[in-house]
Amino acid sequence: MPDELGGWGHIGRLKALNGFISVDATRQHLFSWTGEDSKAHGKRNATIVRPLAAAAGLEPIDYLQHHSLHYLSNAIWQPGQQRLGLGQSLMLLRPNVYLCRRCVQDDLQHYGMAYWHREHQLPGNYWCFVHESPLKCVENSKALYHSPSQALRNCSKSQFSRLEDMGHANLIKRFLQIEKGFLAAHKPLDGLAVTRVLLEAAAKAGVRDWRGANHTPFSDLLHSKFSAQWLCSVLPVFREKQMGLRLETIDKGLSKGYASVTAFIVALAALYDAGSSEIDALLSEVPDLSLAGPASPQIMNVDKLRRAYVKESGRHRRVAKRLGLPRRTTINHLHRMGLPSLDRIGCVPSTSAEEPLLRLRRAIERFVEDGQSVSEACEGLGLDVSYFENLLRATAGNLYQATRLMAYENN
Repeated sequence: MPDELGGWGHIGRLKALNGFISVDATRQHLFSWTGEDSKAHGKRNATIVRPLAAAAGLEPIDYLQHHSLHYLSNAIWQPGQQRLGLGQSLMLLRPNVYLCRRCVQDDLQHYGMAYWHREHQLPGNYWCFVHESPLKCVENSKALYHSPSQALRNCSKSQFSRLEDMGHANLIKRFLQIEKGFLAAHKPLDGLAVTRVLLEAAAKAGVRDWRGANHTPFSDLLHSKFSAQWLCSVLPVFREKQMGLRLETIDKGLSKGYASVTAFIVALAALYDAGSSEIDALLSEVPDLSLAGPASPQIMNVDKLRRAYVKESGRHRRVAKRLGLPRRTTINHLHRMGLPSLDRIGCVPSTSAEEPLLRLRRAIERFVEDGQSVSEACEGLGLDVSYFENLLRATAGNLYQATRLMAYENN
């Protein structure tokens, strides 16, 4: 589903749809289906990413980009710091899980099933900006193994019943905009470079660094900008905050570059009052450390990508190899163009002897030109309906994100 939080939620859905007796049994069936050894990689989550990605018809990197918080937790990187591996890539970033009652109703109406929205799980987010209503809290994270419609029975009200309870609405929106920008960047940013740019903005605002004197500490600025209740929920260290006194993990951490990603985002939201355009400009100056090898071009040739996609029959890896471009960058651009990967089309079970691509083309023709439903378009072609739905869903993801952003930006 678009912007669905994967991992536990996908395991729970596979368990329910296939009638497996337990979560462990579901995991074992996933490993068997993909031919992976469940003990080969050690930690449990380290192996489950690959089978889940395969079940969704995605590469592991694409699965993490679109269905996890991995790239938010890895958003800022320090030299010598060990990056989080696959074993930690599906972990949550706060202890409870959250849902919007009206989103659950909308999902049931539009998709026939509800799912956990990744945006609702972002640290510091207690509000659904689509429906202008507070999120509901579920205190047991294992609820992710079940549908949100079931979790509604055991959820409680958020500690913030109004957006104003979190502080100034524009500040909270800006914090979430920056947070989602970090998540969507799909790359770790150089922590020292981020710190330098942050300190320049802090100097203009009269905020001192760790060794400065006669200026406002970072922690004082953040405490004065945001409501205490919201700030303590995002950065619990602020429960110990006294105005005029420094908090080492915040003041020194931001000045030296080792503060948490959330602390950096809170500071950026407090310092950049002009809006997200300045944040975009800020992040564009920070070196991209995500790619080993040649740097990716600033502008991709869309026509050349489309021609290569056609030549290579929709196989993303081959497109990247054909054009001599970094695979991750190429795949991201193809997804943004609405061109999903067809790497696994030959693996889809079929009762037809016809070539897979020809069957797919005929199904799309029926769906687009003849106005047939998904099931009608697949009928008689031996094409798996769920696979066809996933391909169509991948092409509609950008439109879905745009409409959610419209609702968010225009409120």
